[in-house]
Amino acid sequence: MSCCPSTPERTVREFPPFVPSDVLDAIERRRFVFVFLWFVLVVAPIVAAMYTAPGEYVQVPDRSTLFSSPLAWGTLVVVAIFVKFLVRYTISWPEARRIGPNYWKEMYGTMERHNTIGHYVRLVEYQFDRFDVGTPLEDMQSYYWTRWSIWFVTTSLVMMFLVWYNQITFSAQTAYLVAVVVLSLFTAALQFIYVQLPFYVELLRSPELAMNGGLDDERIPFATVL
Repeated sequence: MSCCPSTPERTVREFPPFVPSDVLDAIERRRFVFVFLWFVLVVAPIVAAMYTAPGEYVQVPDRSTLFSSPLAWGTLVVVAIFVKFLVRYTISWPEARRIGPNYWKEMYGTMERHNTIGHYVRLVEYQFDRFDVGTPLEDMQSYYWTRWSIWFVTTSLVMMFLVWYNQITFSAQTAYLVAVVVLSLFTAALQFIYVQLPFYVELLRSPELAMNGGLDDERIPFATVL
């Protein structure tokens, strides 16, 4: 999902007003905390290396090498990601909380509202096609933890064996990049398990989507009464 909705329609899609405000607030706070911790863990080693061993591990670019410096471009990407989620939490979400409910009422009976509901119905069906109806959130989280842990451990063991077998050595910079990739994947997994999954469950439980009421509900786009 994008982080900075620019229209009321996009705002409603990003922050559904039929989900309780306190639930969305907890989800958005958790999302931001994960990104903030990721940002700190990515930046902290660079800052520490610059102060403890200047010029040994980190080459600070000057004006002539700024645009060709991996450090400059990497810093730009990391800061941009953090700012994106910072704007979502501090600007987009408060704005959605303010205008969302009223705009949702104004959309009643419109095709835009039907399309938005259909969007969420398809999203939930896609996410939960492997689970039975009524599966507890904890069981879903455990499923993904187990599945991804097995994948991570297996992949790590294979990579470690290849490194050992081929006697590959890593520079400090390469080791740092590998650590950033692993940290980013781990953060993405946490985001899905503890942010997106609870969000999808709230959508599934929402009476507005009528996910448990069959496909003849008039609020669901393209539904037909048999």
